[in-house]
Amino acid sequence: MRTLAVLTLVMIMCSAAAGQDSDLLAKAKQEAGHLASIQKNWGQKMSSPGATMTLKEVSRESVNGATGIKYHIFATGMPKDKLYSLVAVSFDLRPVTYLQGITLDDSGMAICAGRPETCGDSSKPNDPVEPILLAAKGEPKRFGLISSDEQNKAFVSVTPFPIEGKDRGCSVDVTLLLAHGEAVLIHGADFQPNVSVDVATQSENEKAGGDLTADSNGELYYIELPYVKGRTDGKARVTLTSKVCAPSVSYQWGKDTYRMQ
Repeated sequence: MRTLAVLTLVMIMCSAAAGQDSDLLAKAKQEAGHLASIQKNWGQKMSSPGATMTLKEVSRESVNGATGIKYHIFATGMPKDKLYSLVAVSFDLRPVTYLQGITLDDSGMAICAGRPETCGDSSKPNDPVEPILLAAKGEPKRFGLISSDEQNKAFVSVTPFPIEGKDRGCSVDVTLLLAHGEAVLIHGADFQPNVSVDVATQSENEKAGGDLTADSNGELYYIELPYVKGRTDGKARVTLTSKVCAPSVSYQWGKDTYRMQ
């Protein structure tokens, strides 16, 4: 039987296998909680007042046998007379500068103007910045657009290939916190405000359950650690049940489960 433990911001579901090292389990919980907090708040809450960043899908193409999704980047509430850097943050949370010298056109789209100090070249003026993203199912891609003087910032997280389920207007989705599903963030949405939601989860032959209350926006979050004793990989399923809906979703976890789509 798997157990539930409630933290300040999220609920942890973890294996209670006999002989498991309590220090390692505590460390795993702490790391998962930190990752979940970052993922949950990445975006508008981190941006400068009034600033937003969005990614708009443009096209899809084959990249080394996987599907690459091309995006255009848009920002609002950000000065158009400044230069910006595009920063990406992956599972390890180490920021990597994707591109520098970006400007914004009149519509707020990120471009390479092809002028001195900007990205691009004069032969292709005002060329859109077009990141092509490769991702596994449920993998978040986190970006930030930061001005050169660091006074203006906007952030966005996008999941190119979501793991989600819907039922009668409610939804549940799974976001990878670690690449092989060692920890995932479960997000329920579109429930009635402040309603009680029954959580039922099963990872292989281990089950867990509990109750959560949706917030005033009809949303809820919790962390799941799906590993079970004696297995290096497996399949987990979660169902969120309220009085009017019961969305359910399944996902793979463990060794060699990280695969580009």
